Amino acid sequence: MSLDELLNDKEASEVWKRQKRKLIQIIGGLSVITIGLLFGVLYFLSLKENKNISHKSSIKTEKEVQSLVKLMQLQKETQLLKDELAKMRTQKRKKQFRKTSAPYPSHSTSSSRPSIKVVNYDPGTGFITLTHKKENLYIPTGAVFQAKLITPIKTSVQKTFVIAEVTNEFRMDMKRRILKGSRLIGHSRLDVVLKGVIVEFDKLVLPNGKETKISALALSRNALPEIDGLYFSDKLQTYGTALAFGFLSGFSDAAMEREVTTLGSQPKPSLSNQILSGLSTSAFQVAEDILRDIQNRAIEYVVVPAGEPIFVALTRSYTINQDSGGLR
Repeated sequence: MSLDELLNDKEASEVWKRQKRKLIQIIGGLSVITIGLLFGVLYFLSLKENKNISHKSSIKTEKEVQSLVKLMQLQKETQLLKDELAKMRTQKRKKQFRKTSAPYPSHSTSSSRPSIKVVNYDPGTGFITLTHKKENLYIPTGAVFQAKLITPIKTSVQKTFVIAEVTNEFRMDMKRRILKGSRLIGHSRLDVVLKGVIVEFDKLVLPNGKETKISALALSRNALPEIDGLYFSDKLQTYGTALAFGFLSGFSDAAMEREVTTLGSQPKPSLSNQILSGLSTSAFQVAEDILRDIQNRAIEYVVVPAGEPIFVALTRSYTINQDSGGLR
């Protein structure tokens, strides 16, 4: 049936109804097909999006895996470097501190168990006793430094106790030095010929209280090997008695009666002259004995006040470290 016939036909006709039904079926089929196509398109789009998301996540995961692999490689290389450095250090220590040790014999067991081998291991410097070589430091003979007397000196032939203090630090370098404030201990004696005091020191007490041995001699400000002081003697007082006896002998000679002879003036042979002659002889002998006794028993001494500046010269080398030594 053509389209013109269908339009001119009445709506209530059977043909129209049948065509209308077909048209509705066609429209419904097209609608179903369209909806199905839409759902198919949406489904494919969702699949594609999921695929893109999974692809991106896989790419991200792959990058993370690659980063992790690189990190592990770096750690492995770092560990290898550490092992190489440790090996080089061990070889260097073995060269410097090589110790020979007897190898341990391998312990063999039954055939059911393998043999146990003991591996030799060099601990390196772990068990080496470190020793320090002491330096032999000393100040040579002839070194001179300044000091002053702490105790006054009143000396005779007998030795007297003397203390002096170092006033200026003596330094050869940072280790060889005598500190300011150190105390010198010694003794003094009288030089009866030069009328001076000879002072010798045998101990040096450092400011920290450590006592050391020293051999030194005190010098005067004029660099003489003795100290000048005030000289005292009782000879003049003792000589008075001898002089009195000598005066008595001379007086007796002058009091004798004399006569003129061919040989000149001679004492008269009288009793008074004989008495005066005996007095003169005995007085001379007594005076001679007294002078001899004075020479043997006269007291001489020299006084040096405290605070007197002096120089001190070493007569032997002074060792700095005196734990096991002393004077050289």
